[in-house]
Amino acid sequence: MRGFTLMELMITVAVVGILASIAYPTYTAYVLKGNRSVAKARLMEVASKQESFLADRKTYATKMSDLGFPADIFFVSKNSNLETVSTSNSLYRITMLFSAANTFTLIATPVQGQVRDHQCASLLLTSLGDRSVSGPAGADECW
Repeated sequence: MRGFTLMELMITVAVVGILASIAYPTYTAYVLKGNRSVAKARLMEVASKQESFLADRKTYATKMSDLGFPADIFFVSKNSNLETVSTSNSLYRITMLFSAANTFTLIATPVQGQVRDHQCASLLLTSLGDRSVSGPAGADECW
């Protein structure tokens, strides 16, 4: 006779289940880390435009719309597009805090599915180039 017994089938299902339980968390961590790189690139882009603005006008821009962005608060999607409203593809909300001391802090706050990134949470970049995170992981691990 040819075929599988019920016991062989159950062992195969158990092995596949064990392998999946190991692989899935690793995969999701990899996806979250990849999405984080999209936010880091956009933060660096805003900081670069701020430095160009500073070189031209001797002060930082107080609004991101002055730098050519679609709004003062915008969202970054999975394919790195900028959006003015949050959609199902949004990963991070990018905001800027400006102080009277002519400094700024850029903040990338996770939205939608990216909120599962508890280790790094929000990414922060200052006008001095300081990088930090609001999660328990260190800036070296997240940046």
